[in-house]
Amino acid sequence: MKENRLSQENFKCCNCGHEDNADHNAAINIKNRVSKTVFRNLLFNINDNNEYIMKKIKHDKIYSLLSSVIQTNINS
Repeated sequence: MKENRLSQENFKCCNCGHEDNADHNAAINIKNRVSKTVFRNLLFNINDNNEYIMKKIKHDKIYSLLSSVIQTNINS
């Protein structure tokens, strides 16, 4: 929302009061959106009705997939 940008440099959420550098805040939002997409694509299939169906994956494989994504995010 436009109201959240106090200036080009400063962000303050009108709802919760969270304040941060605007570019830093945007980078975190982008990272979180990408992570959600990556996790969703790893763990779900989409059926003909555009519904997400959990893949049949064993717990150790899920752990391995999630660990690799988290490790990639830490190293980047």
